[in-house]
Amino acid sequence: MTAKMPIVMTLMVRDEADIIAAMVEHHIAQGVDLIIATDNASSDGTREILAQYAEIGVVELHDDPRVEKQQAEVVTSMARRAFTEHGAAWVINADADEFWFARSGGTIAEALAAVPEDVQSYNVSVRNLVGEPIESGSVIPTHTWRDERDDEALRTVGLHAQPTHDCVHRGSAHVTIQQGNHGTSLPLAEAVPTEATLEVLHLPYRQWSRYQERVRNTAAAYDRSGLTPSPRHHGMRDARWLREGVLRPMFVARHVVDDATVGFAYDDRVVRALSKLLEERTALIPELVSEALQPGSPLPGVSDDLSLFKKLGPWLVRESEARAELAYSRNDFYSLLMQHEALQAEQKELAAEFEATSNAMTDAHAAETHALREKLGAANATVQSLTEYVERLLQDRLVRAAARVTTPRYGWQERLTRAKRLLAASTVKIKSLADKPAHQLRQMARHLDSDNNNSTAERVAELWQSTELENLSRSRARAVAFARFQELWQNPPKAEVLHGEPKNESLPIIMCLWNRPGQIDAILEQLDRQINLPTPLRLVFWNNNDADHQWYRERIQAFEGTGALESVELIHSPHNIRGIGRFIIARQLWNDGARGNFIMLDDDEVLPNDALSRLLANGGKHRISSIWAWRVNPDDYWQRERAVNGEVADYTATGGCVCDLEIIADDSFFTELPELGLFIEDAWMSRYAAARGWSLTGITLPVEFVLHETNQYGPLIWDKVAFWTSLNDRYPLPLAEERRKIRN
Repeated sequence: MTAKMPIVMTLMVRDEADIIAAMVEHHIAQGVDLIIATDNASSDGTREILAQYAEIGVVELHDDPRVEKQQAEVVTSMARRAFTEHGAAWVINADADEFWFARSGGTIAEALAAVPEDVQSYNVSVRNLVGEPIESGSVIPTHTWRDERDDEALRTVGLHAQPTHDCVHRGSAHVTIQQGNHGTSLPLAEAVPTEATLEVLHLPYRQWSRYQERVRNTAAAYDRSGLTPSPRHHGMRDARWLREGVLRPMFVARHVVDDATVGFAYDDRVVRALSKLLEERTALIPELVSEALQPGSPLPGVSDDLSLFKKLGPWLVRESEARAELAYSRNDFYSLLMQHEALQAEQKELAAEFEATSNAMTDAHAAETHALREKLGAANATVQSLTEYVERLLQDRLVRAAARVTTPRYGWQERLTRAKRLLAASTVKIKSLADKPAHQLRQMARHLDSDNNNSTAERVAELWQSTELENLSRSRARAVAFARFQELWQNPPKAEVLHGEPKNESLPIIMCLWNRPGQIDAILEQLDRQINLPTPLRLVFWNNNDADHQWYRERIQAFEGTGALESVELIHSPHNIRGIGRFIIARQLWNDGARGNFIMLDDDEVLPNDALSRLLANGGKHRISSIWAWRVNPDDYWQRERAVNGEVADYTATGGCVCDLEIIADDSFFTELPELGLFIEDAWMSRYAAARGWSLTGITLPVEFVLHETNQYGPLIWDKVAFWTSLNDRYPLPLAEERRKIRN
């Protein structure tokens, strides 16, 4: 190691075999004396490559197999070790896909030697390098375009801004590194001389398969860590898009394709630096450097991905921005509430201090009392201002819902025990904006219509058929679920009675459970509180999630209801067939002799105490009434109008719905269900009933919803469009021509 001015780089890596050798070789050649590397459970050969460099003496290799978003902790430890064990004068905390350069054209070592002695740390700008999308192999030879686009252009491809800067710092035994290596606890210099300036070229978009895995790992690490990422965290946004099957077109759109280089600058410094090592025979392991310079295999199907991005990208970006703005607004609201409470507490303390002072007032105390009076007046004014602002915020229904379940003040009595328990289970968040994606989709549909004379339905159907939204994995999953459904409706699993004694005379309440186990206590309690019912309630759960079954059993068995809830049964489904399980339960009840109305609810609904009696009042023979009901254009599911107060509807949702049990009396309800409609059971129920002359109506009922990111709504957006349209011939809407006038 260089005795004069040791430079140590830290590195935490996981599955970086395609780039790690090039990264090590480059920085050693740039004057870095040692790389302290921690491998995070790599399985692709990354650790073995690092071990080769450790044998040479340029890498000190450690292991940390945890996947808990512990980067800040691990890098801080390595940075301190760089000083305490190796006497580092400078420490660079880097990522495996980063290549550091001196802006002057010299080496990193030469740049750091030019830093003034009083500088403890300074920022280093980062720019992405991109090129053509790669399926396998190295991106280094082809990713030679430096991204210089402005924020507005970046947002069109789902990016919020250029990468956050990195930070280089003096060696220290007490330094702390921020998550992401973007800052330290040491004093930060505002600027350094030009000859000391460093910059980073970053290669974030390598093989598509690897990028998918990286997104999954990032989301999983946050889940395990308990940390809360920024609302605009790119990894969590990409993770949501990956789950919904739309990440690949966004990934491709971030590359330079078909010579579309506007906003990019050609920059082949990484290629030239590595090639120089081979030419001058200074590479430590030449064969690994040579391999990194071999072009990778292009990703097939890029033109289709770009076509899909042009149609779908703007909607996805707007929806993502809406989510972020909602999250930031929520955070601002909570911050204001905390300020409000803190100032109220300070107000009380100042008032008490003022009272004590004024009671023992003397000439010597007069000045102090006057100052306290002014301070108290200022605090009162601030509290009043914040109170008025909070009251204005509370005029928004969304904010009221958030406050009702998450804050302890201001008279929201409903919160109390139910909300405390739900908060402990970490499942209660802000009311869901379920209509937001639908609104954005309608905007996109109007945009599609403006492009040419084709109808929205034709364009949407074409999009659905020609893109990866209906990818092979989802098709296989649905095919498996459909096969299981065919078995289950004919041979359903037996219900386990966990509370009370079921009776056919009771009012059946049917619910499907998927991934909200923390809601179970609240569900039982709110149903037990229902009033004005003609008969007790018979609650039957269909559980689609095997992992939570024992938890549900224990919570139901522990329930001690004394109100409307007479009995509770639990059915364990061997496969997730989603909401269609409701109707298998209804069929069992029918076969057991039950007749009349039954009610279907979702497990994310917060109901008033008279909700079920009001629902039941809207039931009847051959009738379906729902709190979510719409008049719908037969050619486009998202062209629709809300039906309320008994108005006729074409679509009635199952969550918050009263229905005649006779809907499932005939086998055709199950045998005629198309595979595509398996996960869209509410649309199937509505069209099936309407084709048989049933009455469908909307109900106005104040129901709130618990937001949970494990809902299954997003991936079904395009399926609903195609499925709704496919039913027109066999199950036509009674008022089809009139409904075709609906355009919103």
